[in-house]
Amino acid sequence: MGCYGRRAVEFRILGPLEVLDGDRPVEIAGSKRRAVLALLLLHANEVVRTERLIDDLWGDHAPRNAAAALHSHVSRLRKALGPDVLVRREWGYVLRTNPDSFDLSRFERLVADAGQLPARERSAKLAGALQLWRGPALADLSGEEGLQTEIARLDELRLATLERRIDADLEAGRNADLVAEIEALVAAHPLRERLRGQLILALYRAGRQVEALEVYRETRRVLAEELGLEPSPDLRELERAILRQDPAIAVAAAPRPEAARSRTRSKRNGALLALLALSLVGLGVGGAIVFAGHNGRPAAAPANLAAGTTGTSTVAASTTHAATTHAQTIPRAAKPAQTTHSQRQRSEPRPVKHVVAAARSSSHTSAHRTGTKPTPTPAATTRAGAVKPKIVTISDNFADNQIDGTIWLPTRFGTGWTMTEQNSHLEFTFTPSTAGDSSDADYGGLVGTLCKFPGDFDAHVHFTLAEWPAGNGITAELASFLGPTQDGWGIDRRSAAQWGEQYSSYTATATSVQLDDLSGTLRIARRNGIVTAYFRHNGRWDTLTSGHNTGLAIIGVSAIGGPGYNIGPFGGQRVVVDFDHFSVTGSSPICPPGSEGSG
Repeated sequence: MGCYGRRAVEFRILGPLEVLDGDRPVEIAGSKRRAVLALLLLHANEVVRTERLIDDLWGDHAPRNAAAALHSHVSRLRKALGPDVLVRREWGYVLRTNPDSFDLSRFERLVADAGQLPARERSAKLAGALQLWRGPALADLSGEEGLQTEIARLDELRLATLERRIDADLEAGRNADLVAEIEALVAAHPLRERLRGQLILALYRAGRQVEALEVYRETRRVLAEELGLEPSPDLRELERAILRQDPAIAVAAAPRPEAARSRTRSKRNGALLALLALSLVGLGVGGAIVFAGHNGRPAAAPANLAAGTTGTSTVAASTTHAATTHAQTIPRAAKPAQTTHSQRQRSEPRPVKHVVAAARSSSHTSAHRTGTKPTPTPAATTRAGAVKPKIVTISDNFADNQIDGTIWLPTRFGTGWTMTEQNSHLEFTFTPSTAGDSSDADYGGLVGTLCKFPGDFDAHVHFTLAEWPAGNGITAELASFLGPTQDGWGIDRRSAAQWGEQYSSYTATATSVQLDDLSGTLRIARRNGIVTAYFRHNGRWDTLTSGHNTGLAIIGVSAIGGPGYNIGPFGGQRVVVDFDHFSVTGSSPICPPGSEGSG
């Protein structure tokens, strides 16, 4: 229970909003007042500014006396909960609680504790977390517009945890027992490919091969008719494995990595964000853009176009939507820690990944170098005659010696480091003299797409931490900057003296997992308004976080450090980060004239 002074208050949002003072329910009357409490709970132990509460509660329809109305709601909440629980601050309010008194915190802790437990123990821990749910999150406040994003995020979190529990059960050999449960879930979520893949695998392992293949065919039909998509590469490979009786799918999968743990992030440098906004406005990319943080993590966004550059890139249209797929490349083996930058064979070419091979030939790279572009395929039509969105892939294998100005908008800040494109890499090199422009400024750089993606998208990039001393204070990142406020949602691989080696993601919340991969793939995708961050580990994709955001998306790749990234000071040793094989596929992107994707 959460104890402050003499009061012990418990809060529940995994279902209808409930408040308990000991064993006694606390009545909170009025939907707006309950919405205020829900918003404060979603940011428990953080100061929530008055302006943000007003905006979330009323949006564009705030009454003239909104501040007074909010003050009235908070005053009544303080009377019901106690002034030691709901505390005033000069610029807002903070609701004080602890993990044991809040069902969401308990849920997140149980999911994190599941970690790398053996399959049966992991399943039991995740099942215990799911038992905390009493229905859809904040079910009694589903009509409150300001809570829609958080409700969608929480419900997605619940479903992703359920899928993880099913994975654990499959690993433990509970195949036949799972079929009926997964069939019911597929009926409720017919477009969720992970559930369908789990059903196919459970049927196959239960000796029902014919039914497993029938579920795959049904999946392909549903995706084609509803979304105009093909099954993901994972599902297609699963079908092939069943047809060839692959022994690998008859055994349990390797344990998942340690579950993510939440962590608060600090704000990035405000001057940088202003610079980025001005740069985008100057290009006419999106008019006046305001860059703001999300849950305490402001976004960086691409700026300062490097004109006159060229690079190896491709753009094509395809009737196959890749926003729910990913490149099936197993991460390159991690380099030994003692390998130096000069010892690597940089002249050896790496293969180019053809993301939308159905729409272009294998000679697309040389075609781009001669100044020609692939011709987009005509937009397909549905059976009803409606025009499908144009699916475009923009990719770069960084094979030239300059950053491609038809794809990227680069930004650099700080001194003592470099960002270059060479030998099939976008390379960031931090030297011992690396520093910000001021004592509290960040350092590093990023490139972001000139094109914006209004709907579904799927972006990924390979990384290699070529020189990566422990605790170096640098983060290698793939991000989406989501409008209109350009909140930064993405995933990174970082090294901090305090937190160690980890992947960290931030969609609606910040989450991390301890792993020391020196190479791999970062991925962020949006489907039906849900943005999800992934990383690839031991040949499989692992999900860190997801949340709801439907804003215009700019995709960025960066290597950055400094106070705004909350990972400690730069370690003073040479750091080299290489990126390669970037690709983003999305629906009908909005691109400025002259950029890839604008033709």
